[in-house]
Amino acid sequence: LEHLYNDFTLGSHSEVHVSHQQIPLTTAQHYIQTSQTKIQNYFHQKTQFFRPPYGQRTPPLLNFLHQNQLYCMLWSIDSMDWYSQMTPDSTKNRVLALSLLKRKGIILFHDIQQKTATM
Repeated sequence: LEHLYNDFTLGSHSEVHVSHQQIPLTTAQHYIQTSQTKIQNYFHQKTQFFRPPYGQRTPPLLNFLHQNQLYCMLWSIDSMDWYSQMTPDSTKNRVLALSLLKRKGIILFHDIQQKTATM
């Protein structure tokens, strides 16, 4: 896997995909720390970036991230791979077109989507 992502920066997304606004802060902290540990164990590096599920965050969550030297990072290009009517080709074309227009960005992909894996 590592050779596929040489030029990418890895970030975490938490252990579960629930809004961190809807769960107790201590639970969110646990999910984030578990995800961080798995990334470190697998890739042998720490990540500095965290993307909250749905982009939702609270001041206490942001304080926790800051105290743990994590940056809250959101996306600027949504691949829309989560949308059922998007095909692998339409998803790829969307990302390419928006990348060309913006010339840079953070792309939101979901590894649970089969269409993302087949692009």
